[in-house]
Amino acid sequence: MRCFHAGNAILLSGPFGVKYLQPFGLAISKRQAAGIQVFFSGINRKLTSIFYFVRFTALLTIRAMRETLELPSFRVIRYRTGILLLSALFPVIWISASGCSIKTKIKVDVPQGIRQAKTASHEELLEILRRYDKVNNLSCNEVELAFTSSQKIENGTSLELDKYKAVGGYILLKRPDSVHLVIKAPIVNSTLLDVVSVGDDFSVWSPRENRLYAGKNSARELMMEGPSGEKDFAVPIRGSHIFEAILPQSIVPDAPDTWVVREQQVDGRSSYYVLSIQKEVKWPIMRTIRKIWIERSGLTIARQQVFGDQDEVVSDIRYFDEVRKEGLSLPKRIQIDRPLDKYTLDLRFTDWKVNSPDLPEDAFELPPLPPNAEVVHLKEK
Repeated sequence: MRCFHAGNAILLSGPFGVKYLQPFGLAISKRQAAGIQVFFSGINRKLTSIFYFVRFTALLTIRAMRETLELPSFRVIRYRTGILLLSALFPVIWISASGCSIKTKIKVDVPQGIRQAKTASHEELLEILRRYDKVNNLSCNEVELAFTSSQKIENGTSLELDKYKAVGGYILLKRPDSVHLVIKAPIVNSTLLDVVSVGDDFSVWSPRENRLYAGKNSARELMMEGPSGEKDFAVPIRGSHIFEAILPQSIVPDAPDTWVVREQQVDGRSSYYVLSIQKEVKWPIMRTIRKIWIERSGLTIARQQVFGDQDEVVSDIRYFDEVRKEGLSLPKRIQIDRPLDKYTLDLRFTDWKVNSPDLPEDAFELPPLPPNAEVVHLKEK
């Protein structure tokens, strides 16, 4: 390749008969022109070497094909083949010769939940759950509920979802297993439903319908059955579902036939310790009955999974936006997904009150019912 200095421009000519005129807008000295000529001469040598290498490789390939297939010589084809191969490789050759790199470096920010992950011992993780045992009662005066039910249609190949508008209310919990949930109507603030769950007894009072629904928490599937015996619909929600979500049960490591296994998991946002509570079925067969996911940056419970006898997911509970109350991390949002019961419940809390000393004795009793109230017994299907 040759380089000619002509005033404010440089004229270049290469081995392929190509001439290139590049105006610079500034006067270029002979020394600068000589430096540019040396630079492009180096590129010219690279291009020439690669050109003859590709041409030589193409000739060998065609010769081998001719000897194998006993074809006549194709000098014109060999020449054109070499040119085609060189044309295909020219962009790569040009990038390499011009000093550009194909590899690029991209800066990726590590999420805060992974970057600030803490280390905790097995005993420290168990202590996180034991803190909930110190809660005797828990209440929130403003809670928002959003309920979604699902039903399989078209031979089980799709789902039909019924989403209900979010409603407000308040909730009380008391150990060992009592829940009182009052759901209020928007605007007028009147009671829509009054739900009380104590032990295995589950009751729902509907003032608008003047009906009291009564059933058992232990029932697999509850159906509404009126005085005439007509079955109308299933009642999926239980007070025990809400209690176990808000106040997770602690782990007793020395319980008979019970094992606790710890592992680590990472998703796109955070790093977790996962405690798997396993029950011995018949040695050496173990069955996982519960999993507790503890987010490592804050060492708070992020998820709880409960499994059935056939290893199916009975309840998948997720916790969001924890706040500190009385030395305890309590979520401002809980999402309960019950795939077997075919519903999802989204609970949002404004503020928590822990271990209130002035909780009334009748806090977990329904108000007196009207004399003409109808009692509907919810029976297991």
